[in-house]
Amino acid sequence: MVKTKPIGSKKNTSNSKAKTVALLFSGGRDSSLACGVLAKKGYQIYLLTFNNGATIRQDLADNRYEELFKKFPDAIIKREIIPSYGLFKDLGLKNLEKDIKKYETNLICMSCKLSMHVISLIYCLENDIPTIADGYTDYQKKWIEQMPEAIEAVKRFHEEYDIKYINPVYSETSKEQVKDKLMKFGLSTKSLEGTCLFGGTFSIPEPHRVVSYIEDKLPQCRRYIKSHFDEKTDNFP
Repeated sequence: MVKTKPIGSKKNTSNSKAKTVALLFSGGRDSSLACGVLAKKGYQIYLLTFNNGATIRQDLADNRYEELFKKFPDAIIKREIIPSYGLFKDLGLKNLEKDIKKYETNLICMSCKLSMHVISLIYCLENDIPTIADGYTDYQKKWIEQMPEAIEAVKRFHEEYDIKYINPVYSETSKEQVKDKLMKFGLSTKSLEGTCLFGGTFSIPEPHRVVSYIEDKLPQCRRYIKSHFDEKTDNFP
């Protein structure tokens, strides 16, 4: 399931994993700032980049990763590039017509993020990582996956597996703030992330519709996680 990006990979030699985190990493400004904030707080960081099958120039994030590793070599353990398109298709595309009729908007981006969270949960359970983080921000909260209500719903899902879900840069209220803090870290202020074909292809829904969508998809997410571990062992965590 996992492809390893070997540039700068190293073994986590810490005796305690209490401050180890898996960061959903696109290479964009917000997830890059989240990496810097987590590094400054003393976290050991695994950067997880997901291939949803619909992103143009995802390789741009490689440049950001190299920049971050040079800046925080003691904090970044490794980067993983993980395919998420199979689960994304199952969650968001197979029943797309029914979902649009039910929720009255296109919620594909939420299913894409859910697939990332599910695979991140598996990664953390397998590698004894207690925390998952992302680069969500207040100034982006109009987007469905970054709505406070959606974040809380996903957070409750993580708690089912004893994994903490945090948003270290959610207090950022503007792109200018993020760029200013990146500059203070000595990082590029450019957004070095690919462009998803599904970005901006939907109207903004009411938060309760997003939460309902998430809750309707979670049983499928749970089955995916259970199936993954059932194939490997009888001892499901």
